[in-house]
Amino acid sequence: MTSTTPVRVLIVGAGAVGTWLAYRFARAGHQVTVVGRPRYVQAVQERGLGLIEAGEGETASFVREVQAVADLATLQGQSFDLVALTMKAYDVDAAVEELSRLGIRFRWPLVLIQNGVGVEEMVSEKLWRGAALCLCATRAMTQVEPALVRMDSPRGGVVLAPTAPGQPVEEVAALFREAGFQNVRTHDDHRSVRWSKLLLNLVGGAQSAILDCTPPQMYRDRRLVALTLESMQEAIAVMRRLGVRPIPLPSYPAHLFVFLAEVLPAWLAQPIILRLVARGRGAKVPAIQQDLMRGKKRLEVEVMNGAVSSYGKQAGVPTPVNDVLYRTLSGIARGDIPWDEFRGKPERLLAAVEARRKELAAAPRGGGPFRALWRWLAYQMGISKTW
Repeated sequence: MTSTTPVRVLIVGAGAVGTWLAYRFARAGHQVTVVGRPRYVQAVQERGLGLIEAGEGETASFVREVQAVADLATLQGQSFDLVALTMKAYDVDAAVEELSRLGIRFRWPLVLIQNGVGVEEMVSEKLWRGAALCLCATRAMTQVEPALVRMDSPRGGVVLAPTAPGQPVEEVAALFREAGFQNVRTHDDHRSVRWSKLLLNLVGGAQSAILDCTPPQMYRDRRLVALTLESMQEAIAVMRRLGVRPIPLPSYPAHLFVFLAEVLPAWLAQPIILRLVARGRGAKVPAIQQDLMRGKKRLEVEVMNGAVSSYGKQAGVPTPVNDVLYRTLSGIARGDIPWDEFRGKPERLLAAVEARRKELAAAPRGGGPFRALWRWLAYQMGISKTW
């Protein structure tokens, strides 16, 4: 039980992350309401929310002091202290509209917990500047069944960041710490948080989905590993043009990824980066691939590889690898491109990327490793304000 006064918490989006948040806050004695599908609501009503800690086999702990509803409309006009949106990025727009239409009020800014970049900006445009807080979670977890989540690793943590001056980031972070969340940090720039997590998300996800293979299978093909490194290098180039600094996240040193990808030769950087990522992900099928297998028409690739492509175009940075990954995976999801054209055919994907490179007539990334090393050191020592 928390030592502070219980607060009213609303979790919209009852997947693995939503269940994890709801469980922790309910366990700490807060008044938690979760919005989920009918099967989820039924599971909560029958046995409560369950969580299996990493390393504890299949032994689950349950908390029953939770309200679960299948329709957000049942909460019309109500007020909450904390509202967290945990659905996929492409569903946030509709959720925000529904919250506004129903007159659901919140004391602290909306807490957004999505992969990819650009969601906070969208919410700020739709509501008001400072309407949202950024939350990045680097804990690996799996939804075993409705309302039961398993933590796959003890590593990782949570990072909260403001989207406007004066937001109560430390106050919200304190609430998370008191509720039992481990390794809770804050940072002053939500863009650095989102783009740093994006570098992790870019490692293999879209390629595994397009080729319908597991990450370990993909990592055995050096050509595909090189493609992954190139997609990261494109994102890093866009970050630099936008003035977004990479930062270390709990268990994922994104700033080190940047150093390795830019300074070390590819044959040395690739295995180190993959080892760092695999430490948390293992052989787990990426969420974006799972969604494609379920037949979903929209995927998080829009705010991942698609964001790199879009921001790159705006900033004048060529992004041929991310262009192809985004267009191909989106096309497969919509049904415009038969999945069998790429399933198990890495040569087909590599050829598409090469064609895009020629189309852009992209010049080599200038500077070389020595200039990249100097740029990094100059920034770290304060000699240069841009990295």
